[in-house]
Amino acid sequence: MIRTYFDAGAARDVDALAACFSEDARVADDGKEYVGVEAIRGWKASTDAAFEYTTQIISSEQDDRGYLVTATIAGDFPGSPIDLQYRFALAGNLICELQIAP
Repeated sequence: MIRTYFDAGAARDVDALAACFSEDARVADDGKEYVGVEAIRGWKASTDAAFEYTTQIISSEQDDRGYLVTATIAGDFPGSPIDLQYRFALAGNLICELQIAP
């Protein structure tokens, strides 16, 4: 599911990305929290509308808290490029929590 999340993001397919999440999923990004698939869809759509960017995965690992993916994000936003850490928690085959932080 995590690979699908990044593939949908690269394709800018907001609906495919939103389908990666459970109905009550939470995303924390840039000091804000988005709860539920519709809020997550809106977060991704607004991010895609505001910036052009690419994502290059640097590393990924699984630990007792879930999955941690580190990626370089480069684009037309202030501070580009930046390395971000994506911490995923899964419930079944869906993402139930995602925290994005530098």
